[in-house]
Amino acid sequence: MGDLGFNAFISIFVSADEMQSDQNIIKFTQTELVLDSRELYLEERNSTVLKYLENLYREVHEALGAHATTAAQDAKDVVDFQIQLAKATEPKEKMMDRINQLHRMTLANMTARFPQFDWLRYVQRQFSQMGLSYNINLEEVVVNDALVYYTNLFKLVNQTSVRTLLNYGMWRFVHKFLDFLDPRLDKVRVIVSDTDSQSSERWKTCVKITELSFPYAVGRLYVDKKFSPNDKRRTEHMFEKLTVAFKEMLLEVTWMTQRTMEKALKKLNNLGNKIGYPDLILNDTALNAKSEMYIVEENNFFGNNLEITKKFRLSMLQKLRKPVDVTEWPLSPSTVNAFHSYQTNEIVFPAGVLSPPFYSRKLSDALMFGSIGFIIGHEITHGFDISGSTFDEKGNLNLWWTEEDFKIFQNRTQCLVNQFSQFVDKELNMHVNGWLTLHENIADNGGVKEAFRAYRSVIKERGREEDKYPSLPYTQDQLFFIGLAQVLCGKFSPSSRKLYLLSDSYSPDNFRVIGTLQNSEDFERVFKCPVGSPMNPRHKCQVW
Repeated sequence: MGDLGFNAFISIFVSADEMQSDQNIIKFTQTELVLDSRELYLEERNSTVLKYLENLYREVHEALGAHATTAAQDAKDVVDFQIQLAKATEPKEKMMDRINQLHRMTLANMTARFPQFDWLRYVQRQFSQMGLSYNINLEEVVVNDALVYYTNLFKLVNQTSVRTLLNYGMWRFVHKFLDFLDPRLDKVRVIVSDTDSQSSERWKTCVKITELSFPYAVGRLYVDKKFSPNDKRRTEHMFEKLTVAFKEMLLEVTWMTQRTMEKALKKLNNLGNKIGYPDLILNDTALNAKSEMYIVEENNFFGNNLEITKKFRLSMLQKLRKPVDVTEWPLSPSTVNAFHSYQTNEIVFPAGVLSPPFYSRKLSDALMFGSIGFIIGHEITHGFDISGSTFDEKGNLNLWWTEEDFKIFQNRTQCLVNQFSQFVDKELNMHVNGWLTLHENIADNGGVKEAFRAYRSVIKERGREEDKYPSLPYTQDQLFFIGLAQVLCGKFSPSSRKLYLLSDSYSPDNFRVIGTLQNSEDFERVFKCPVGSPMNPRHKCQVW
């Protein structure tokens, strides 16, 4: 099943080398788990989610023809194994420490370190199965960020029956493709679940899969209908204003030496952006070329998805020996998301996120900067979060700080760790993980500061304040912060919040708002919060 990318134990792929970001390299990392969070496997064995996982395995395999007694025993054994496999992996916050996690080595080094496995044969077969030959030998340089995991893995494999290993490998495959099988199997997930799972309407599944399979084509349809060149220009202008604001914030830093300051400014000055959509999607010839390798049969949904998955895998492996394509978009233009790429030193803002409540042509500048401006500022600041700060202006993993400056930076981030670790979901009696969420909390705190500064610079250039909305009692400065709160407004079930708190790198939305604005001097001033009140504590956390 390797040609479909289902490596149940050993995860291998080709992508940009974090130490030499213009080149692609073979990478080994931890396996993915069936459940979204490693921590869910560490709960009591009879927890709701582990019982659900066991029942799901049993019901699906019975539906596929297994005997009920056999399916029940295999289900128990496979879930027990998954628990041990999860324990073999390292926590997400540990994996974020790229400086210490990443190890460059040859396949000969890998073989010497883990002689239990034929690494060379495995890598060669990954490529040969797809019809590729790169003359890979033991001197091939690879990157591994999961040495602890592989040490644990081989111990675990030696303690596990072959039947359980094979069952788990096949289960990974079946579970991944449940969406593409008979709708009755989709219903099994709801029947055996006493969580909040819902079976999606079939058309929604088809739309989702089409967007994932043909992101440029769907992006073209979306941009034609929902996004204009004026929207793109307005957002690019906001990006420029926010970049200037962050530069001003950097220049005001007093704890950083001149040498480190110069490197930081160099990185910021080289920050790129991909906003809206790639120009190629408006070119029919270029757009069609992106899809020409795929063959889609109208009445073969399952087969189509196997074929598309193989082609995706082939395209990924073909990147080896080639320079990184910096024009490639990692998200469909219709995606409602945004992110910062450490390795290309750029932010990506698809057209999908540039829609209400994040963006609208009808919003005042205050609401615009408080919503999408805050998101843009958040992504800019990611270049200087606890991980982003270890990548240089070219996107290479390179600690460009002086040793003393980096220690001061880390000490300043500890304030945010402490602050957010004190937030508690009272219904669940669970604390926010201040370490796991540190990256995003740094980005939120920097994002609101630079977004408000950028908004005020626009007003200063204009020479007058924006008119108040006649039906609202708020100033436009106050609406800036209300806009921020609105884009982080959400509602989650208890089980979803639990998963969020266990595994998500973001703090829950309500704590993102409260924690970030408690640290904002602009918020305190605009809303006239008394010193020492909940939203204006005497001690504020400031990284940037």
